[in-house]
Amino acid sequence: MEGNVADAMVRWRDFYELVGMAAVTLLGLVFVTAAIAAAFLSEESRALMRSLLTPTVAQFVATLVICMLVSVPTLTWLRLGAVLLAAGVLGLLYAISVWRSMSRSAQHWAALDDRLWYALAPIACFILLGGAGILLLVHRLAGTELLAGTLVLLLLLGIRNAWEAIVSVILRAPSK
Repeated sequence: MEGNVADAMVRWRDFYELVGMAAVTLLGLVFVTAAIAAAFLSEESRALMRSLLTPTVAQFVATLVICMLVSVPTLTWLRLGAVLLAAGVLGLLYAISVWRSMSRSAQHWAALDDRLWYALAPIACFILLGGAGILLLVHRLAGTELLAGTLVLLLLLGIRNAWEAIVSVILRAPSK
């Protein structure tokens, strides 16, 4: 029984629409904030903002794309599970590269909590995302709750990190 995801996910439709709209709205706000801040910041502060906001943008984009993916009417469980597993692996590799980048440029990442929130927490989220993909491949609907929880975690993590990035840049920026 292959079936498509859209028929089984009818009850989840509002959830994925809400999370997807929140992700795209917050993504837009991050872009607006970065564009406005870039005009007032020094080159060093711009580099800091870029290094802080890029992982956050990746989290919002991952959340948005997955919400859109689940809404595809012809998507099968096999394809969804495989794509989520691949997205989890790619996200994990990206989060590991963020961690390595933080380790190389210690002047921006002196605080352990920065490393926790910008690299380690996303690593956990992307492991959960890959796990949801595996669970969807094996049990179909059993993986939907893990997927939903993971998307909420990615969204909340993105909100926290966007706020922290803006506050960090403002506090570290030289006053004019």
